[in-house]
Amino acid sequence: MAESTKPKPENTSDANYAVGYGRPPRKHQFKVGNTASRRGRKRGSRNRTLVIREILFEPIKVREGEDVKKMRLLEAIVRQTCNKALKGDHKAALMIIGLAQKEGLLTPEQNEVLEENMSEADKAILADYKKRLNDSKV
Repeated sequence: MAESTKPKPENTSDANYAVGYGRPPRKHQFKVGNTASRRGRKRGSRNRTLVIREILFEPIKVREGEDVKKMRLLEAIVRQTCNKALKGDHKAALMIIGLAQKEGLLTPEQNEVLEENMSEADKAILADYKKRLNDSKV
């Protein structure tokens, strides 16, 4: 009879141990004294996306004329950028236009009119803004 090529367990506890998903072979498990994180992230720690989301959607108080309103930080930033655009800030205007295009808020006719009336420098700035916005999501 041919002998089996399967290694024999060294002790009886290995005989009942089933290797599979989440159950590596004993020789590949953490060794005694290894300080690697066996249980994953620490309780209460947060990732970058969660921290940014909490900050951007945090309610803040904003003064508009005589009124004090509560709104989210992101909304306040968009409103402030719109106000700068209305006062003549060219970069702010292009940023708002790029944001509206990216969100699909403009009709195809509006997009055509915008692109016809934009200078080459404005088109380059808008293209750079769109590129940076797409690169930041990757």
